[in-house]
Amino acid sequence: DASHAFRCPARGGACTGHVLLRAAEQGNASSSTCSSCGSSVASDVAANLLASEDKLVAEAEEQLVPLLKSAASTEDFPLSKVLDLLSRCFKVGLAAESWLVIGL
Repeated sequence: DASHAFRCPARGGACTGHVLLRAAEQGNASSSTCSSCGSSVASDVAANLLASEDKLVAEAEEQLVPLLKSAASTEDFPLSKVLDLLSRCFKVGLAAESWLVIGL
């Protein structure tokens, strides 16, 4: 799916709804209206949210994937790194229902 789920940034992040963002050509982005407040996301805000998600994916592929691949047992599993990634996903506004797809 080309849509990415984010928490609604309206009302300073106080809104509990979600928006779906889709990257468009030339760095622009389109969005659905918020599932709760009905607000639209400005295209520059949407582009920044998608860029933040792209950065997390790149970092996960470069830093986390090698650790996941090398984990031979549960004791080697990089749990703290996974939790750090999840925390950072929340901070940039990804919705809990969002999937961060990385290649293993």
